[in-house]
Order: sequence, then structure tokens, then C-alpha cells
Amino acid sequence: MTTLLLAEHDNKVLKDSTSKALTAAKALGADVHVLVAGKDCKAVADAAAKLDGVKKVLLVDADVYQHNVAEPLAALIVSLAGGYDAIVAPAGKDGDRLLAGAGDASVLRADGTRDLDARGAHRRRIDALWDHVVARRVGGDVD
Repeated sequence: MTTLLLAEHDNKVLKDSTSKALTAAKALGADVHVLVAGKDCKAVADAAAKLDGVKKVLLVDADVYQHNVAEPLAALIVSLAGGYDAIVAPAGKDGDRLLAGAGDASVLRADGTRDLDARGAHRRRIDALWDHVVARRVGGDVD
């Protein structure tokens, strides 16, 4: 089981929201890979690699990802989704729109009252950690 965490950044600096979402992603109990997609963003990938609990960083550096446009990023996420049990992104407009664009009704806005395990089941309480993430279960229905 592996979780994909979408890094939030400005192509230069990894935002703190990524670290907060990582805490929730680790609570799922699986290895965590971080996706850094942007332009000239190797420094962001290097910073992500230093976060505690990150097993692997996927760096996708291309012009099309420079301005964080939802459509190409969503297509990238869809192309990677098959290798992951869950996809997690920092909460907010970017995470919401990217996972909604990449998914379907199995996008959950985690609000501190829900719990999500690697199968998408509401299993254990992760408390306020979920205030910082949006999660998408890969495949199947969400209970």
C-alpha cells in the first residue's frame, strides 16, 4: 500500500501545508510518495525529500506545470493514480480542484469528523489532522 501526496509549492519553496498533509498521509499507515510538479522546482523536491516519513519524491519538471493549471496536473495525477491506494493533497482550493479534476465522487473533503483508512473506509479518528487535507481513495466506492 502506498499513498501519493501532492506537494503544494510556488516552484521555489515547499509550502507548510504539505508538511501538515504529510502528517495525515502517514496516519494512513502506508509508505508516502510526494509528487512535485512544476517548472524549475528541484529545490522543492529536495525539500520534500527531507520531510520525515517521505519514502520517495516524484519530480515532474515541465513548462506545462509552471502555473499550477488544473487540467494538466489532473491528467498527471490520473496517469499516476493506478500505483497508489490513496491520494492526499493539502486542503484548500488547489487540493480540492486537483483531486476533483482527477477523480470522481470518491473525493473527500476531510473536516476533522471523518476518518479514512487506505481502503477508504471511515475507520479511525485522526482528529484535527484532517483539517489540512483532501483525500481521494483510488478505486471503488467511498462509504
